[in-house]
Amino acid sequence: MTASTHEIPAVPVRLNGTNPTHAVAGETTQAVADRINQRMGSAVEAIIAVGIELLHAKERLPHGEFGRLFKNHPDAVAQPLRISQRTADVFMRIADHPVLSNSQHVANLPVSWGTLGELARLEAPVLEVMLADGRVHPEMERADAMRLVAGDPVDVRLLWQGMPEFVQEDLTPQSTIHFHFATREARATFAKLVEPLIGQTITEQTRALWYPKAEIGRMADRRFIDASPIDDEPEDAVVEAAR
Repeated sequence: MTASTHEIPAVPVRLNGTNPTHAVAGETTQAVADRINQRMGSAVEAIIAVGIELLHAKERLPHGEFGRLFKNHPDAVAQPLRISQRTADVFMRIADHPVLSNSQHVANLPVSWGTLGELARLEAPVLEVMLADGRVHPEMERADAMRLVAGDPVDVRLLWQGMPEFVQEDLTPQSTIHFHFATREARATFAKLVEPLIGQTITEQTRALWYPKAEIGRMADRRFIDASPIDDEPEDAVVEAAR
């Protein structure tokens, strides 16, 4: 089995907040495998470094060469990686996660790649909250991470930090009465009696009415612009119809 050399452009890969890692440039596929093996370890930094190397190799190696890094490939390099391609996918997912790959969080993360791989399934804002409230910590195990991924609730108030103030009024009615009409004529007779009193029209399409008549606001075509006053508008005028 002969090793072939492929000239690969040197493109620095930067771990968030750190210096660029070594780039793959003008190496044999075996050399890529050797260097990644050297980076293998249990520390979070090593796990992320391996993931970055794998991402870089997958992007830069010629078509079909990435698979040769692994021992189960029919034309694997002489000394393939000590991990399977499935495990490599987990490493790459960890390295590609904006929170897990942020060097500021390294000290607060578990050192197991299996546990980190589960955490990588969480959306970045959710993982940030779980790091802040201590649910993600260095001593946690894979089973703990799986429970978080399965749906451990997040306090939405923490996710809303830094967002504009918002108060949802209680719009539930004080009481509700249901009317049932045996015939269309009965409904029409009821409508003639009630419409002048409530100032609202009752048709065959009417399913519910508010009394007094409720103003139904439409928010789907509005967006937050600014919390500061706009000209002579009051300070609470913070939405503007989308144009």
